[in-house]
Amino acid sequence: MSWCAITPRSSWRLPEVISEEIQTRNNWHGGMEQGQGRGGASEAVGKKVMPSEFTTLKKGGAQNDFTTECIVYQTGASFTANNGEPYLRTAFAQQIPGVTKR
Repeated sequence: MSWCAITPRSSWRLPEVISEEIQTRNNWHGGMEQGQGRGGASEAVGKKVMPSEFTTLKKGGAQNDFTTECIVYQTGASFTANNGEPYLRTAFAQQIPGVTKR
């Protein structure tokens, strides 16, 4: 399954299909005057792929050097090029007869 040139509405739905994960967020706050600081960490469930990722995909045409991007997703798959995740952002050359060279 892959997605290219999607609508804003589907950009919110597709990250839910790909899955969520537990994400760790670290924080640190320090003061120069006292030489002290505090730190902590929290865990929360977050999307593996944010909706904004889909809205930044190149949609081909001359303005994108005839390159189209997509996110390929396959349940149960793991893409080595993406650290074993079940999705992969990739690009391919757009072919338009009479416009682009093969």
